[in-house]
Amino acid sequence: MIVNTMSKWNTDWYLLDSGASYHLIIPLLIDLNKLPIYYGGLIMDFSRNLSQPRDKFFSAMGAYLIKNYWDIKKLRHWNEDVLKMIGHVESAHSSGDYVFPMDLRYLAHVIDALINNNENEGYLRVSSKHGSVPILVAKKVGHFVLNYKYQENVFERKQMPLPEV
Repeated sequence: MIVNTMSKWNTDWYLLDSGASYHLIIPLLIDLNKLPIYYGGLIMDFSRNLSQPRDKFFSAMGAYLIKNYWDIKKLRHWNEDVLKMIGHVESAHSSGDYVFPMDLRYLAHVIDALINNNENEGYLRVSSKHGSVPILVAKKVGHFVLNYKYQENVFERKQMPLPEV
């Protein structure tokens, strides 16, 4: 779904697998105040892969971000709604929360950090938590999309300890 959705974007991108989730890197320099516009576009594009009525519900969430990217009060309201209604895939059945292919809770935390001028959110951290350094599984450069296949389960190996800083 990620490769299918992102192959339509007119930009390069890189998709990493950390063993627990996927991480999309888009090498664009953008005004951080406009980041909700990009997040809203991603949400809307991923929503096209969902069945009705989920596609309309989540697409409206993305459109709301695009329309209100400049309004801090409305962005806070969006963040509160996401954190209240949206869950993680692994706990959705027990909690009854909505789930989405992207981690909307993470996006809400990044938007909250932007609102509060906290620059310590929104990064892919390399740690031993999941046992492996993220690996490249797909990328789009120019008009070409490349998928990488690995013969072995790369996440079965133990990551070497990171040096202390």
